Order: sequence, then C-alpha cells, then structure tokens
Amino acid sequence: MKNKALIIALILTLCAFSSCGKEKGSGSIADTAKPAETAAVTTAVTETTAVTEITTAEEKTESTTAEATAAAANDDNAEAGSEPADDKSAEEESFTGRWGLGRATIEITDKGEGEYRALIKWGGNGDSFSIWIYPLEPEDGKLVCKGKGTKTNYDLKEGETQLSENEEYTDGSAEFRLEGKQLVWDDLTGHCADGQLFDKELSY
Repeated sequence: MKNKALIIALILTLCAFSSCGKEKGSGSIADTAKPAETAAVTTAVTETTAVTEITTAEEKTESTTAEATAAAANDDNAEAGSEPADDKSAEEESFTGRWGLGRATIEITDKGEGEYRALIKWGGNGDSFSIWIYPLEPEDGKLVCKGKGTKTNYDLKEGETQLSENEEYTDGSAEFRLEGKQLVWDDLTGHCADGQLFDKELSY
C-alpha cells in the first residue's frame, strides 16, 4: 500500500510540474520537456514496481518458510503422539519368570505384542515327566489360554535309552492368576493342580 501511494504521489507531482511548464514557459520548452518527463515517470514506475515485486516475493518466502516450519512441528508432534504406549500393567509383568512347587516348574515368558507363554514341567516317578505348553493372553488380571494348550507325556522305560513320547491332548485350556506373591495354575482340562500355589524362584 505504501508503494502504491508513493507511485501516485510521484505521478501527480510530475504532472503538476508538466502543467506549470506549459503555463510559464514557451511552447517549445514544454514540448522538449515532455519526453524527459515521460521517461522519468516510466523509470520511477519501473523502479517502484521492481521494489514492490521484490517485497512481495520476500513476504511470500517468509510466509512459505513459516508454514513449512509449522508443518514440520506438527509432523514432529504427530510422530511423538503416535508412539505406542507401553500398555502392560505391572501385574502382567509380575507373571513372568520361573515358579516352582515340588517336582513341578512353571516358566512364563513375554513373547511381545500382548502374548505370553507358559511351559510347565512336572516330574513323575523315575524318569517320567509331563510337559504342558500354553499360549496366553491377558484377560481380567489373569493370563488365559482358550483351547490351544498341549500336554505331552515322556517316559523312559526300563532297558531303553530313549524317552517315549505321548501327546495326550492339543486343545487344553488354563488360567494363571496371582494370589499375593504366589501363582495359581488353574488347569481347566485335566485339573491336575487345583488349589496349589507356586512360589517364584529368584534365580534360575
């Protein structure tokens, strides 16, 4: 706006000067001055236009830079906000580790992405033992397996050097819950550990 006002004022001044030249001077002097005045006005307009264009370009550059900076800041905030929060509760974490009771051990591991696994080994008479494997997921403060657990029995018979393997089932269900600092294994298929409490082993 300032540049436009400057152009208008400059043109009016030159026009006034031209009119004065016609009244006071001879016709030949005024005629001679016309080309010079026209050239001066054209030069002034050209220079002012150039200044205006440069100023406009600078304003656009500053605006574009500000927009780019704001966009980058928004992207950074979006990335920071998109980071997955650690939604594991302290109770879920307390399940992991190794638990023991007599000849039975339960080892619960965190497989990531909300999945856990329980591996149970329970020794029998002599060299026989059974192994349960449960894929688990958190549910209502427990770790739960719904129909995907397996139980396999192993036995070393007299006079043999290799264990015999017998898969008892592959559709077992179970729940693991905490009672204070102890673990309860609710075997919903075979009920082999009902009411028994497992203590956490500090080192293994």
